[in-house]
Amino acid sequence: MYRVYNFNIDPKSVFVIGDGHGEWGLLKYKIKDSGIKDSVIIMAGDCGFGFEKEEFYKQEYNKVKRILKERNVTVIFVRGNHDDIQYFDGIKIDFEYWKAVPDYSVLSFSPNGEINGEINGEGHNVLCVGGAISVDRLWRKTHESINKPLYWPDEIPVYKPEILDKMKEDGIEVRTLVTHSSPSFAPLTDKNGITSFIQYDNALIEDIANERLVMTQIYDHLVKKDKHSLKLWIYGHFHQHSLFYSDEDVKFIMLDMCNPRNNSWDIYPLER
Repeated sequence: MYRVYNFNIDPKSVFVIGDGHGEWGLLKYKIKDSGIKDSVIIMAGDCGFGFEKEEFYKQEYNKVKRILKERNVTVIFVRGNHDDIQYFDGIKIDFEYWKAVPDYSVLSFSPNGEINGEINGEGHNVLCVGGAISVDRLWRKTHESINKPLYWPDEIPVYKPEILDKMKEDGIEVRTLVTHSSPSFAPLTDKNGITSFIQYDNALIEDIANERLVMTQIYDHLVKKDKHSLKLWIYGHFHQHSLFYSDEDVKFIMLDMCNPRNNSWDIYPLER
């Protein structure tokens, strides 16, 4: 079953950022520096949950809570491959201003608080589906320990047609997807940056193909089968920025990672 998070907020005040990789300090700095307020920020995977004990993330949240409260900013985290799926159960990280949402969560943004507020042009529903393949998984498996996990075997995204069917049955219209990976026809489509990993991981090519196939299946289900009014798909994972349009005129935005070396983040407004 899917889960719905209702936000009584104008969709123009919703932003998506690329992979965070645990850079909570940069997140705090950029929220303060950018002047963002009365907003929701969605992180498109590789948030950094699972490498430390659960108490660590409560401490990190407390470090940023004050600025989030002052600015009235809620951060929504979507699962990446460098995240422990157990933290994305809607319970472990469910603080007032920090929420790690399960796969197939629907974020509903509407000034009037209605889940399908977009029907009258005032709202916006966002479907979140996490997961991807770690190209460096062999190294991670080799170097992790009991006290320092680095890899989670259930990292791959999963196509769940029964959930998408139920959403359609319930009248939930999806306008935007925020995921970690992308369909096979969207960037990146080359393997130039991972040739060294492919050389030592014989199953990597096939597993990456399956990952991208899952996202293609989700796309086909929403756009071609159920005829949702999908207009925008935003994702991270590849640590680059690009713009791409599908044959059905869906805009794909690939976001670069948050980079502490130059205090940068790749941020995209839900409604531009």
